Amino acid sequence: MQKFDYRAPRFVVDFPVQLKVLNSSHIARCRDISENGMRLEIRDPIQPDSFGEVSFSYQGLNFALKVRVAHAGIAYDGLSFAYESEDQRAEILHLISRLAAPTRAVSLFLVGRNRADSLGDQA
Repeated sequence: MQKFDYRAPRFVVDFPVQLKVLNSSHIARCRDISENGMRLEIRDPIQPDSFGEVSFSYQGLNFALKVRVAHAGIAYDGLSFAYESEDQRAEILHLISRLAAPTRAVSLFLVGRNRADSLGDQA
């Protein structure tokens, strides 16, 4: 029997992050996020299995989390969150709950009087 490892749902986002790893600082873009980590679009790949810190703000929430570089690629790097407390995990889960909540669609439309009715008033 084959065992399947399910990963936490990922949510597509686009916001800047600052990554500090190996005594260097990088500005990158977060392209998706989950309870377990995030995928960054970054100019220069980071050494896999490096440890550092990512900081970012999103939807009025500020974060600074310890991370491990889980994957380094040509265009994207994957970070795993290394939570230092359950409070940190709860903060990320709060952010993810906001991302998972359905957004209200707003539709605008014009409501006017029927032109025939307007003309009928003049007759």
